[in-house]
Amino acid sequence: MKTTAAVLAVLLAVATIRNAPADSPDESLAELRAIAGPQLSYLEAEGQPVLRFLAGRLTVAPAADLRAAGREFLARHAAALGLDAGTALGVERELPLSSGAVLRYRARIGGIPVVGGEVTLRFDRDGILRVVNSGLQPFTRVDPPEPLLGSAAAAATALDLPHVAAPADSDELWAGLVYLPMGGEARLAWQVETGRVPALLANWVTWVDARSGRVLASRNRVWLDRLATVFEQNPVMTPTAVQVTLDDLPPWTEDPYSLTGELILSRICVDRHELTPLTYMGFTLNVHICTEAQVAQGDAAHDFLYTDNDDTAPEDLFAEAAMFYHANKVYDFYRTLGFDRLNEVPLRASVNFRIPVNLATGFDVANLTNPNGELYPLDNAMFMPAGDSGMFIPRDSDSIVFGQGTRSDFSYDGDIVYHEFTHAVIDSTSGLEAATIDDQGLDIGPGALNEGYADVFAMFLTGNSGMGEYAGAGLAPGGMIRTLENDKRCPDDMIGEVHEDSQPWASAAWELYDLYGDPIVQPYYDAMVSLTSQADFAVAVRDTLAEIEAQVDAATAAGAQAEFERRNIVGCVRAIEGGRAPHPQLIGEGTGSVGLGPYVPGYMMFHVAIPAGQRQVRLSFGAAAGGLMGGSIAPFVLFKKGTERLRFTYAGTTVRDNSDLAIAATEVADGEYEAVYCEAGELEAGDYWAMIANTGSGQMQMQEIALRYNDSTPDVPCIGDDPDAGDGGGDGPEDVPEEVADAVGDGEAVGDGGLACEPVDCAERCRAAGRPGGECRGEGADLQCVCTSDEGGGCGCRAGRTSGALGGLLLLLGTGVLLARRRRS
Repeated sequence: MKTTAAVLAVLLAVATIRNAPADSPDESLAELRAIAGPQLSYLEAEGQPVLRFLAGRLTVAPAADLRAAGREFLARHAAALGLDAGTALGVERELPLSSGAVLRYRARIGGIPVVGGEVTLRFDRDGILRVVNSGLQPFTRVDPPEPLLGSAAAAATALDLPHVAAPADSDELWAGLVYLPMGGEARLAWQVETGRVPALLANWVTWVDARSGRVLASRNRVWLDRLATVFEQNPVMTPTAVQVTLDDLPPWTEDPYSLTGELILSRICVDRHELTPLTYMGFTLNVHICTEAQVAQGDAAHDFLYTDNDDTAPEDLFAEAAMFYHANKVYDFYRTLGFDRLNEVPLRASVNFRIPVNLATGFDVANLTNPNGELYPLDNAMFMPAGDSGMFIPRDSDSIVFGQGTRSDFSYDGDIVYHEFTHAVIDSTSGLEAATIDDQGLDIGPGALNEGYADVFAMFLTGNSGMGEYAGAGLAPGGMIRTLENDKRCPDDMIGEVHEDSQPWASAAWELYDLYGDPIVQPYYDAMVSLTSQADFAVAVRDTLAEIEAQVDAATAAGAQAEFERRNIVGCVRAIEGGRAPHPQLIGEGTGSVGLGPYVPGYMMFHVAIPAGQRQVRLSFGAAAGGLMGGSIAPFVLFKKGTERLRFTYAGTTVRDNSDLAIAATEVADGEYEAVYCEAGELEAGDYWAMIANTGSGQMQMQEIALRYNDSTPDVPCIGDDPDAGDGGGDGPEDVPEEVADAVGDGEAVGDGGLACEPVDCAERCRAAGRPGGECRGEGADLQCVCTSDEGGGCGCRAGRTSGALGGLLLLLGTGVLLARRRRS
């Protein structure tokens, strides 16, 4: 049964809200202050005259008709929330809460949905509007609604990507038009969903420009994360198997009696030596995967009293029964908080999942296509959505999938079940994405919140801070997957990975739960389901504090505020302090998953304050290609001096920055890189900032990142050493030979506003200038010829400067910029 059809019917039937005569944000705030008084709380979008978040008493009179009250509020404050005149909002879902309701709206331009274009209104039980979250933004340009590229061509482009695989069944492939926000512009794009490929832990969605055919972004939507005998929590915390009643299983009527309830359908993945057609890069392979089926059957008394709970048994029916129990247990928990149902019911829950790929050694096509080939353990669990059910009807069923691990069966661990189920709840409510972009670079906040909430609500249900005591012990003897009992902070303990970077948020929740107990659970839930898909730590903090103060008391909210401040998640500047022990690990994304150029910014920057008398600031790190998408890496370092940190702005898909020096990192040894900032003479004492960006297509795995300074004479050319060296001005040093810059910068306009940067000509001119080669990057007025660096040294610099130092704040990029990595529970 699918509930999405009902949601779609509501969306089509509801009257749309159109932009009223514009109020400025200041006028809206003045009006709301008159209603809410000093309790009004709000956040503005960086670099935009719009509001992201509001909390307080936002309406005067109680409303019986919430939708009418919502229309009135949005019409009055449309401009302040970023609603353009050509954009319409429609109610996508009304989500009941134990103390009110949330109305969730989707933005459309000419009937075409806007990715990330969401507004949520949180009403209390009296019909007073209390919280507003907005993911809207005004656009400087909106593409015409007519595509120049057909859906079939867009799908073919997506399937040509080396990381994208799809079922051979064309019914699994789907493409629909959307508007994708990119740097203040609304790009008409085909959203291509290639369907679930469990064998490869994949469910890719790709956005292809509907006019140029260029891939704008791509991401993997998999989140890797009557009587029955079960482990009540898991074999470590509750080691004795007990009998429980499966209250959510309908009474027996006839055989076969399987584990199918109204909300959950439990099944096991068995090896029937079947081959399933799979399309990958234009080729169709018949792949050996296990078959998800219902095998456990009730006995003569209609019970499921299996005892085959061997940790490594590949097809034990105990796991199938235990999964039904744990999945219904967490479903019932969420229903006590006001959650009604998932997008699709019953949710498929599969156990004993194994795959035909050895993740440690890579693909073996012979084994992959052999019906008698080996199925390898999967030390993971995941939520695998069927499609973007927020905007479109899913093409297949949502599911939570649990691996048969090397030393443990992930389905035995209730913590893991509750964690993965929370991903399904988020997918049905706020839809938190993996990452986004702001003026500090890539922001992993939405994905970290998604993972953090999954840990938090598993903790609320079990009442302890350990996550996966049993499953974790199977991964490494003696250990759990993680514990929330820690002192992790932003950004010191963050690495650009959603699970690790969720810890400051999730651990703060544990501290508050340990201190205040169950009264904070409902406020956390109400805040979670009222977020938009690209909410970050700052919004989640404000929303949670508003709910705690309204539902508990001001003293508890003050305690929560103090804990959030201790974790530095209230207003975290993502700059790691240098001059001390190296930062152990950091992940960087590539152009293959993030549709930006000429480089992709990093998740973190680094900062060091230097005393007088120093000659150089040196950034050193190890780096290698990683992730599921393949591709090469090209580390590119940005330096900035002064009290103002590095800042980024975006024009369409082009990244701009305010750096003083932008230079390709030098590979000094195999996989070891460094970059140096120096000037003629001593450096000024004060603040210096650095970031490792990536001009390559692959994901970058970095280790031992150190930003240090010294008074030694630099062994590289410095700014001011000779007339060819410049100050960078945010677009790279000027030691690119002048003839290359002139040829690129003064080209005649061609096509849609582009400059005459021809790839062959660019490469030839860069080689003539002593570089190994070059390529055209950026678009429109920002199209540039980028020269690559010499092997083992030299400077790979951007040819053709477009501007001087670029200050100012980011025009917030509204799309979730998307990760492609294995997700562990």
